[in-house]
Amino acid sequence: MIRLVVCDFDDTLALERDFVSSGFAACSKHLSQMCPGNTPEAVLQILWEEFRFSPRNVFDRAIKRIPGASEKDARACVELYRNHFPTISYQPDVREFLRQLNARRIHSAIVTDGSSTTQHNKIMAVGADADFEKIIVTGDHPENWHKPSPLPFEALREHFGVEYPEMLYIGDNPRKDFAVKGKIPIRTARILRPGGIYADAPYIDEIREDARISSLPEIFDTPLFK
Repeated sequence: MIRLVVCDFDDTLALERDFVSSGFAACSKHLSQMCPGNTPEAVLQILWEEFRFSPRNVFDRAIKRIPGASEKDARACVELYRNHFPTISYQPDVREFLRQLNARRIHSAIVTDGSSTTQHNKIMAVGADADFEKIIVTGDHPENWHKPSPLPFEALREHFGVEYPEMLYIGDNPRKDFAVKGKIPIRTARILRPGGIYADAPYIDEIREDARISSLPEIFDTPLFK
């Protein structure tokens, strides 16, 4: 019986692309102010073009296309992007999912990778700190806590007093969300969100999820809850 459901954050509870959009909006405004003659709209277009080319090193490439911009501006944008308070929201199915968890008296938690400030800002922006009983941002801990490390789940097992087979982790990223099954006997489910950034990512060691869903409330109709 599942007694604890643990969720990833990005592309599970809220779309990573919405955070990217919020960060780019903040950075385009900043760059247009620091580099006169560039409108926020023009800078924003450049940022999205570079993101579509590759999500890595977007600002390093973008400043080469923005008249008057420098490497110093790129570094400032990286910090602004990471530390800004984002304009994001839960996906529409999250509230019903939380309602069903509460009705079934199932514990709830979040385990999310990423820098501490970035992830805590995201969590506060959607109000997840009030909705989930326990939240672990691995960026608050040493690197050996990053997924697919079992350490966050060990901490949750002790906190809630549950056994691993009674825990379910819902995530979206095959690169790190499901391989923990190779280390501890936890259950996992993969949510496929339209617009999810890691939809085509490869699995680690071909370790796959136990269930696949397109919305969070669907999890209660899977064999994991029968």
